[in-house]
Amino acid sequence: MERFFRKFAVAIALASPLQVLLPLLTIPAIAQTFTPPPPPPPTPSPTLTGADSSSASINGLANQRFNQIITNRVLGNVLLGVNEQINCSDCVSAFGSAGSFSAGIHGRKEITSNLSLLAGIAYTQYGESGYNVTSAPIGAFALRYDLTDWGSSRPFFDVGTILTPFEKVSYSRSYTTNLGGVALQGSTNASEYGVYGRAGWISRLSPRDEFAASIEIWQLWQRVNGYSDPTAAFDPFTASIASGTDRTNLAKIGAQWTHLFGSSIEGNLNGGFVQSFANHSGLVATVTGLWSRQSETSTGSSMAAGWDSVSPMAGPPTCLSTARWGRSRSATPFTAASVCARISESRAAWCSSAKPPICLHRPGAIPRC
Repeated sequence: MERFFRKFAVAIALASPLQVLLPLLTIPAIAQTFTPPPPPPPTPSPTLTGADSSSASINGLANQRFNQIITNRVLGNVLLGVNEQINCSDCVSAFGSAGSFSAGIHGRKEITSNLSLLAGIAYTQYGESGYNVTSAPIGAFALRYDLTDWGSSRPFFDVGTILTPFEKVSYSRSYTTNLGGVALQGSTNASEYGVYGRAGWISRLSPRDEFAASIEIWQLWQRVNGYSDPTAAFDPFTASIASGTDRTNLAKIGAQWTHLFGSSIEGNLNGGFVQSFANHSGLVATVTGLWSRQSETSTGSSMAAGWDSVSPMAGPPTCLSTARWGRSRSATPFTAASVCARISESRAAWCSSAKPPICLHRPGAIPRC
């Protein structure tokens, strides 16, 4: 009995310290909340470049239109007998050419011994360096006064005109951006007119040979109807071309020699130097850049906030120029009218009539043409 009591006492003695330690080892439950990591910042949209290249393409359109008006004059000269002798009897001739297709008829009629009428009509298709005329009827007529009373060496005078009342024409415009290249072909209608005066001297070297030298002054006009860039999958700098009239003046010094082979065939060699002056381009282009980040929108003529957002500027321009685009750090829109008005007030001389002016605005920069 005493042995059992000792075992029981020892068991109680061992149990008591464990009862004291267990509460000390008890760990209360702690509520835990999982916080996911923040999402990565959105990838910024790339800044589109290419405004300068688009502006250069507008200048390229002006060059195409100038080449077109010169080519039209060359074709009209054929109708006025540029490759024939100055003085001859009544005649009618037909002509045609491949490559730049042209077909027509030319003739001259002697009204008096001194006065002759030269006239012609043709249908042409031609193109070069970006432009393409697909349909152009051309008519021309002139009066020539030849002072035959003076003998074999004498002066002569011409006055005349070239008329192209209707043309179907297309112009190419291409530019590059950091996101790719853009190539466009815009179509419209045009018309061309020209007048000229000519004074020269003719010498009959023999019954078969004639030599002549002359000075010519031309004034040419070209009216081009307005059009816009065709719809394209990628054209961030869309251009709208307003109707306008191009003008140029030409001065020419030339000479020619004509020889008669047999009784009905003649050969002609002619050449000269031509200089243009007082040129004016009627090209007025509105170039609009429209793109934005996903978090921003641009509609109509409003401007969304943000450095990478660009939208059309509202309001018509008040100076000659017009290729326009803008970039702003704030949501305050600015207008082409205010930009061009400042140009007219401070740097009006920058708007040159010799080339299509382009109004640009960048943050902190003075607009320039």
